[in-house]
Amino acid sequence: MTTVDVRDYAQQRRIEIGKQVRQVRRSKGWTQEQVAEYLGCSRRRVNRAEKGLADLHLFEIELLTQEFNVPLTNFVNQPA
Repeated sequence: MTTVDVRDYAQQRRIEIGKQVRQVRRSKGWTQEQVAEYLGCSRRRVNRAEKGLADLHLFEIELLTQEFNVPLTNFVNQPA
């Protein structure tokens, strides 16, 4: 069994999920301000999440998938 560095893995996933959120947000024509208003958080938090510096909660990602009409796997599929 191989040991996983959870901190490194978590940071990589934050970055990948943030990139996906940004890509989908832009493809739907939304601003960070609109996403923040929709989620009830600050624009700064959305910006930090897109940069991989902060986490979005699973329920927030679920809300975005519903609003943007994309599958949850767009955000949470494990990278190859």
